[in-house]
Amino acid sequence: METRRLVKTKGIVLSEVNFSESDKMLTVLTPDLGKISCVAKGARKMQSTLLATSQMFAFSEMVLYRGR
Repeated sequence: METRRLVKTKGIVLSEVNFSESDKMLTVLTPDLGKISCVAKGARKMQSTLLATSQMFAFSEMVLYRGR
């Protein structure tokens, strides 16, 4: 089984696309990983803490879960 890990990085959101009912698919530019795609789970809910940080051109520090 493949080991999964958390990645902590800073990045700027280049684009956002609505994905499923309450998620967003983000394209993020990071200094160490380059341009990556990621999913922000629950980012479209009004109570979500990810609501402001997942908008276009938002610069933030992110903790990402590396999948496949």
